[in-house]
Amino acid sequence: MKLIVFLSIMFMVLNAWSQNDWLEQTRKAEVHKINLGQNINSPYNEFAPVISADGKTIYFVRNNHPDIIKKWGSENQEIFSSNLDADTIWGEPTDIGQPLNNQQGNFVVSVSPDQNTLYLGNRYTKKGDPNGGGLSVSNKVGPNQWSVPKDVLIDKFENTGNYVSYAISPDQKVLITAIENEQSMGNLDLFVSFHKGENRWSEPVNMGSTLNTAEIEFSPFVAADAKTLYFSSKGHAGEGDADIFMSKRLDNTWLNWSTPQNMGPEINTKNWDGYFTIPAAGNVAYLSSVNEAIGGSDIFKVILKEDVQPEAVALLSGKVLNSKSGEPLSALIRYKLLATDEEVGTAISNQLDGRYQISLKGGYKYSFMAQKEGFYPISDFLDLEELTSYYEIDKDLSLAPIETGQVIRLNNLFFVFDTDQLINESVGELNQLLSTLNNNPKMKIEISGHTDSKGSDEYNLSLSERRAKAVVNYLISNGISAKRLSSKGYGETKPVAGNDTDEGRQQNRRVEFEVIEK
Repeated sequence: MKLIVFLSIMFMVLNAWSQNDWLEQTRKAEVHKINLGQNINSPYNEFAPVISADGKTIYFVRNNHPDIIKKWGSENQEIFSSNLDADTIWGEPTDIGQPLNNQQGNFVVSVSPDQNTLYLGNRYTKKGDPNGGGLSVSNKVGPNQWSVPKDVLIDKFENTGNYVSYAISPDQKVLITAIENEQSMGNLDLFVSFHKGENRWSEPVNMGSTLNTAEIEFSPFVAADAKTLYFSSKGHAGEGDADIFMSKRLDNTWLNWSTPQNMGPEINTKNWDGYFTIPAAGNVAYLSSVNEAIGGSDIFKVILKEDVQPEAVALLSGKVLNSKSGEPLSALIRYKLLATDEEVGTAISNQLDGRYQISLKGGYKYSFMAQKEGFYPISDFLDLEELTSYYEIDKDLSLAPIETGQVIRLNNLFFVFDTDQLINESVGELNQLLSTLNNNPKMKIEISGHTDSKGSDEYNLSLSERRAKAVVNYLISNGISAKRLSSKGYGETKPVAGNDTDEGRQQNRRVEFEVIEK
C-alpha cells in the first residue's frame, strides 16, 4: 500500500530555483516556509519527510522520478535520505537502497531517537521482496546498511480504505495510525495502539471526536515531548484543502486532547499541506506542500512560533563502553522515572561505535542504564525537573564485565542526609543488583561504603559501614542468602577524587560492590 498522498497537482513546471535563491530565502524567513531547494526537491514529487531527533538527517519519499522508473521498469516511490552539511545546507540525497527499497510504495514512518531503528510502511518477505500492506521495523547493521524489515503485528488491525499513515512515539511505546474502519467517524481517522512486546501492538482505538471529524485526518506526528501531536485534517476549520493542526495530550490514556489548533497561514495554504516532522529541539519543522513547489510536491522547512512548539526536552547521547577494555558495545538501554522505577523508554546502542541517543521530556528525574548479557549495568541519573528549554547532554555509559575481582559502583543509591536510610529513588538500583544476584546464583559479593573527608575519621567509618549494611539488609529481605553477602565500611580512606571541591566529594561518597566469587 502506498503512503497516503493527496495532491491537487501531481506535476508542475520546474521553476527557476538556485542554491543562492534558497540561501536568500533562508536569511529573510522568520516564520514562512522555506523550500529545501533542488538538492532535495526535484520536478517530481518529494514528500513525507521524517527528521532525526538531532535534526541532522532527513528521510523522505521520492515518487515516480525517471531514475526510479528506469530502475524498476515501472512507476514507484522510494526512500531517500540526506545529511545536513555544516548545519546550513542539505547534502545530495542518497537512495537508501535494498532491502528497504523494493518494487512497492516504500516510506519511512519513524526513526528512533538513537537512529538505529526505522519503522517502515508495508511488509517485506525474508528476502526483502514486497509482501503487502502493513508496518515493519528494521535495525541498522552497518554504515548505511539496514536489516530486512520484520513485520509489526497490530492486534485486530482493520483498514477498509485505500490509504494509511503511521506515527511512533519517541519512546517507541505508542503507535498512532490513520485508518478507516467501522470505528471511524468519517473517512480516515486517528487511532492509538500500545506496545505489548517485541513487534506487537494492541488493537487500535479511535482517538475521539476532539481530533477526528467526518472528513479525513492523516499524517500524525508525535513530538519528542511525547505530549504534542501534529496531524493533517480536512475536517477542522483551516486555510484550504488539508491543513496541519497541533493538539496537546491531556492524560495518559491518549484519548483526551486539547482542541486542535490550526498552525496558521505561515504554514498552511489553500492547497494541500501535510507530513509535519520536528527534531527534538522543537524550534523548526519540516513538511510537505504543493504550494510554491519546484515539482508536484516539495519538502519545506519552517521556523516555529513558540506557541506551537512542543515542550522542552533534553537530547542525551554518548557511547556504551566496556568499562574494562574501553571497547564500544551494542546494548539495550532502558530509561526510567527515578522516583517510581517506571520504564519510560528503550534504545539500542550502535553495534559499530556504541553510540546511543534518547530524548527525555522535562519535569522528572531519570535513571538510565545499558544492559548486555555477561555485564553489570552501571546506572546513572539525570535531573530534568527544572528543564525549560532544549538541552543537549553527552554522557557515556559503562558496562562492567561480571568477573571475580570486578568492582562496580552503585550510582543510583541515595540516602537521607547524614544517615543510612535509603530513599525511594534507590529502589531501581537495588532491584537491578537483586536481579543480577538472582540470575547468577553462585555469585558472592562484598558491599563497601565510602565517604568524603568531612567529619571525623570515626564518624565517617561508622556511616560508611552502616550504609553498606543497609544495602545488604535490603538484599537479604528480598531473598538473597546472607552467606553470599558481606559488607565493609572504608570511611574516607579510599577516595577516587580530591576532597577540595563539591564534585570531588560527591564522587567519594559512594557504595560499591566487588565480585568475590562468580
